[in-house]
Parts: sequence; structure tokens; C-alpha cells
Amino acid sequence: MAGALASHDFTAVHHDKAAAQDARVHDVFMNILTTNGTVGRYVPAWAVRTPFSKGCHNLGAPNFPGDTMKMSGVVKARRGHRLR
Repeated sequence: MAGALASHDFTAVHHDKAAAQDARVHDVFMNILTTNGTVGRYVPAWAVRTPFSKGCHNLGAPNFPGDTMKMSGVVKARRGHRLR
């Protein structure tokens, strides 16, 4: 996948379907750096005009080509105008 190659992640399961199938998954899947970048774009769009100071996310399942990625967020703390 382009995200894996753009982030210099040459692990075969991210861009070679045969290698992914050898690793017992049905297709290539998104790498963590691409996921992190997607989350990094989502949070500022979700929390418009609110400084964001800290966050974490969990990977629930691999994201395969054609999958719909769903994201949601919860504000755990607020310090002034800053979300955590």
C-alpha cells in the first residue's frame, strides 16, 4: 500500500498480497504509521479550534483494502481550553 511505502515501511505484508497470505491474513493491510497519520488528521478536524495536547488510540483490527475505517473520540479531560 502507498502509505507503507511512503513511510519507508517495507514490511512485505503491507504491500505484497502473497506475503500477507503467508502470514495468514487474506490481503495486505494498513501499517501503523499510516493509521497514526490518519488519526492525526482526524482529531484536529473533529476538535476544530480546540488545542489538543495528548491522545492515544488502540488498533482494534487490521484495515484491509476496501474496508471502511470508523473512528470515534471521547474527551477524557479538559484543562482550560485544552482537550486530553
